[in-house]
Amino acid sequence: MSLACEKKEETTATFRFKFTSYFQSILDNFAKLHRFDNRHDFKDAWNIWIDANSKSVDNECQILKDNGYIGSPQDKMYKSARYYFRKKNNNRAKPKTRRKYVSLKNNMIELMDNHIMESVRNPTFKPSMAFDIFCKEFSIDITHEITRLYSFENLSKDEISEKFKKTYKNRYFQKFKV
Repeated sequence: MSLACEKKEETTATFRFKFTSYFQSILDNFAKLHRFDNRHDFKDAWNIWIDANSKSVDNECQILKDNGYIGSPQDKMYKSARYYFRKKNNNRAKPKTRRKYVSLKNNMIELMDNHIMESVRNPTFKPSMAFDIFCKEFSIDITHEITRLYSFENLSKDEISEKFKKTYKNRYFQKFKV
């Protein structure tokens, strides 16, 4: 008794049938042309378009059926034109350029962490009050860091102030996530 390896052809089920790029472009052009038509005018224009482009429509229907599409290909085309391509916006927004991240020096972060750990022991602890105390206690270290940020990183006074506040509060919330 010999075991013969049989090669099984596995086919994956297709759940999304796409149009060919050529057909998609002419369908998109039709949809853009009639994007502001009411539904009756759109339907009338659709019937005229189907007749005018019967060869392309028939080819696309055959391709969809050959790929296993079950259903009406023309209905799929109409719904795509009416509900998707008509409302599709081809203008892509330009991605915003991220600004360079500026961090505080490690010794400043360590000072913040140590101060937070000591301040948490106080029963009336609030991060905002603790930050004010931190600024008073470590004013010399903060002044050196402000000078560095102002000179080398070209940050404004408001940006530096916001940077210290955010960093302190973020360090607190990293330590004590609820």
